[in-house]
Amino acid sequence: MSEDNPYAPPEAGPSEGKKAKTKRPPAGDLGEALERLNAHLSDPANVTAERAAAGGRIRSVTIVFIAIAVLMIPLLVTVMENGPRAAVPLVIIGTVVSVLLSLALVVVDLTVPKREQLTSPDLMAKSFLRALTMGRHGYAWACLSPTAREGTVRAPNLAPIPTKSGTFTLRSPVDVRAFSATFTRSGAGNVRSMQVRRASVVEEKGDVATVEVHALFQAWPQWAVIIGAISSTLLGAAGALVWVVLFLTLRKTREVTFQKTLLRGSNGLWYAYSADPFDGQIEPL
Repeated sequence: MSEDNPYAPPEAGPSEGKKAKTKRPPAGDLGEALERLNAHLSDPANVTAERAAAGGRIRSVTIVFIAIAVLMIPLLVTVMENGPRAAVPLVIIGTVVSVLLSLALVVVDLTVPKREQLTSPDLMAKSFLRALTMGRHGYAWACLSPTAREGTVRAPNLAPIPTKSGTFTLRSPVDVRAFSATFTRSGAGNVRSMQVRRASVVEEKGDVATVEVHALFQAWPQWAVIIGAISSTLLGAAGALVWVVLFLTLRKTREVTFQKTLLRGSNGLWYAYSADPFDGQIEPL
């Protein structure tokens, strides 16, 4: 462990392979950031604002699709009993799709705990990154420490994943939305995604923790996604085969391993020390 920085993770041994050196924030900066975080949390108005921004565990879009699924079920019964026979297959497909989509969205939402729930550092890091990909910008913003919200962050270069450029200060959920749109969300003719493959605590000392994360980034041309969806709908199994071929041929991927420094506030919750998702990266971007 570095004598200059008590929070630096252990250096890799000979059997762990060569890795780029990880730069950890100086202890003095961490101490100041913790003081600022706790001063921020001492104001109930700040805590209330963060909780409101984070929102409930189930997103509004999920509730909308659940409502659609609930409405489709009686519609299906009505059509099957009194409606034209030609409309039955379409209503059945619509009902099945809406129900399955609703269930899928609920499962995804439940992977992110409530922001006020006490969790481990690795789960907090996962939740922060998943919130970026799910469009939960208020939740991601609530995970940032005051130091992170005031610092600047550049859009990452994840080549061959197509990304946008820009520099951001994440003072509000709107700023988080603009930042996440550069590399995790669809845009500029591409569909992008980020999956957290694993996250583990490298070190936890007092109210400072270091979490190592391995994530997979993927991207596809938007036109290929549209063609795949249409062909699957119109051509059945043959169309699905076209979709798989397009998916495998045009997909671009990038795997990245990096570290996140987290600070535990006086409320027991963990906060990101830096707004940069890849602070303390191990694999160069």
